[in-house]
This record gives sequence, C-alpha cells and structure tokens, in this order.
Amino acid sequence: MNDIARSVLDDLTTRGVQRGFLLMSEIQQELEDAEAPAESFDEVFVALRGEGISIR
Repeated sequence: MNDIARSVLDDLTTRGVQRGFLLMSEIQQELEDAEAPAESFDEVFVALRGEGISIR
C-alpha cells in the first residue's frame, strides 16, 4: 500500500470506528480526492474490513 492510500486508510479507520460504519461511496471519494492509484481501493477496503468496520 502506498503512502497516499495509507494516509486515507488512517483517516477512514478513525471515522469508521467513531461512526461504526463507512459508505462505499465515501471510501471511493476519499481515495479519488487524494489521487490514490486505482488498486488502492481494494487494499483499503480489505484493511477496513479487517479492522471490523462495517461497509455499506
């Protein structure tokens, strides 16, 4: 996972833990806004699920 995706993952993990879930669309939007590589979506998705964060 590259540094951009890792930074987005950290932010999304914090948000997901606080709220209890994340939306698929917000994950995609955060990665697009950060200009992360396309393959980052799968890596971030798997990592978030591994943290027990529900993705809707």
